[in-house]
Amino acid sequence: MSSFFIRPDSPPLSQTPPPLSRRPHRPRPTVTPLKLNFDTSPSPPPTTTTTTTISSPSPRTKYLDSLIQICELKVQKLRLQEEEEDENAKFAYKMRILMSMR
Repeated sequence: MSSFFIRPDSPPLSQTPPPLSRRPHRPRPTVTPLKLNFDTSPSPPPTTTTTTTISSPSPRTKYLDSLIQICELKVQKLRLQEEEEDENAKFAYKMRILMSMR
C-alpha cells in the first residue's frame, strides 16, 4: 500500500498558485486560395487599329507564374511553422527550468 504525504514546505492545496499562462496565441495570417488559370485557348489576334498592343502571357508563362506563387506560399507556411516550433521549444525550456526550481 502506498502512502502519500505533503512536503512541509509546499503550500496547502487551497493555496496552490494559479498555473502559468502561456502568451496569447498570435493569429495566423490568412492565405487566400490561388485561382489557377490554365487557359489554353488561342489569344485573339491583335487589332490593327491600336498602335501599341501588349501580347498576353503565354499559357506556359501563366503556369510557371502560378507554380512560383505556390512555392512561395509553401515557403511562407514552413517559415511560420518553424517560428511556432521555436516558440514552443523556448516555452518548454522555460517550463523545465521553472519546474526544476520548485
